[in-house]
Amino acid sequence: MILAVQIFNSPSICFKAEVFTVLSNIAWTYLCHERLTQLKKKIATKEGRTLSLSEMWAKPELKLSPAIRANLSDIKELRDLSEHETLRRADHLWLGLFQANCLNFDTVITDWFGKELSLKEELSFSLQFSKADLEQLSTLNEFDVPEKIRAFNASLRAKHPLEILDNADYEFTVFYTLTGGSKSKSHIRFLSPETEEGKCISNVLIKLRPADDMYPFRAKAVAKEVQKLSKTKFSIYDHTQAVSRHKIRPPNGQPDEKKTNSRYCIYHKAHKDYTYSQEWINVLVSEIKDKKR
Repeated sequence: MILAVQIFNSPSICFKAEVFTVLSNIAWTYLCHERLTQLKKKIATKEGRTLSLSEMWAKPELKLSPAIRANLSDIKELRDLSEHETLRRADHLWLGLFQANCLNFDTVITDWFGKELSLKEELSFSLQFSKADLEQLSTLNEFDVPEKIRAFNASLRAKHPLEILDNADYEFTVFYTLTGGSKSKSHIRFLSPETEEGKCISNVLIKLRPADDMYPFRAKAVAKEVQKLSKTKFSIYDHTQAVSRHKIRPPNGQPDEKKTNSRYCIYHKAHKDYTYSQEWINVLVSEIKDKKR
């Protein structure tokens, strides 16, 4: 795993995502082999072939959480894709997945084999030779990523339930914020979204864009859009059931803007109703398509 991180952080290496996914998969495979061997479980088939990572991560004796298994599954899918596609400048799409994968590896290896094997000192943030330009940071997602790669990234997320997507073991995210000081001394800090400061910044960031831009759909519009995109009958009742199933907002009669999943829904105090994002529509459409398969 250390090699995967060193190569990914190297400024002179291309194909970072491709190399990281391959080496990470190998590292996790060896780690699971060692743990199963320690537990006196077989790691080879009758034909003499050792078990692959995908054959091990769901084994109950390993006790890997659903979010960790989802992360490993997506890393594997990226590795498989890189055998047939060049991911180009799409590394930034999966930084959260890769960071979670590293943190999970350190957590698991210390849990299984002791804290003395922790890789915390090695799995640190990489240093840069230039200051981060705010305009460059804001346009990061506009890199020339092929549409099929963006579609693949969307399909990775669409297959997981909301509780997995919101779990830091699946994808690790941080806030970027400038600290006070002169222009020459300002720098970037990393904040956990779970801290009070992180929550405060999250509220500010959401307010920077009009709610109507981020959450343009009322329930009726959501149902209509889902029906159009999925080519399947989808009513207001179906939408209400989906909202309840995914728990993206409080039950009717209990409006609370602090208890909505802000990725998909917000509550408007002014007109006392909820509106929804395009990402929520994408989740519903993906669910319908999965049921048809």
